[in-house]
Amino acid sequence: MTTTTTIDDTIRPGREPGAAHDAAAIQRSLDDPSAFDVVFESHHDVVYRYVASRVGPAVAEDVVGEVFLAAFASRAKFRPEISTSALPWLLGIATRRISRHRDAERRWVAQCRAAQGERVLSEDEGAESRVDAELLARRLDIALQALPLREREPLLLHVLVGLSYEEVAAALGIKLGTVRSRISRGRSRLAGILDGVRR
Repeated sequence: MTTTTTIDDTIRPGREPGAAHDAAAIQRSLDDPSAFDVVFESHHDVVYRYVASRVGPAVAEDVVGEVFLAAFASRAKFRPEISTSALPWLLGIATRRISRHRDAERRWVAQCRAAQGERVLSEDEGAESRVDAELLARRLDIALQALPLREREPLLLHVLVGLSYEEVAAALGIKLGTVRSRISRGRSRLAGILDGVRR
């Protein structure tokens, strides 16, 4: 029997709720730098998971450190009128940092494969299921690599992290309509590529 697999079936958001008072904490940090700890503690885990899924755990902590250092240095530029949560802002910084690692998209699929194995495959499932999972991971990797970066970035922020369209727009500094169209095109293109790879 033929099954249709979409990116939503393969990647599950791991998002945690952001701090309710990010904007206030960032404002306070301008006079009291230690107030920025609230932002770090609230969002470190989500930012780390996103970065690790893109560049792998070996360098993720270094990149996350760069993200929070850059965020702290530019905290006066935080715009609460766009989003009172600091998460989209932090992920926007993370996305720009990740772009320096050209092999990031190849590494993230390893994380996806490991997570999928822990979540879906139990010890008593046969080798056939494991082979299917590995093939799916390879197909997804190939498909993601084939997507244009302008479509890949918003799609991964939306599906992998679970950001809303509005938050993706804030993270990437693009218009809401642009986010909607790029994610829509990315989904369609990805489905077509996956279908072609399956054949």
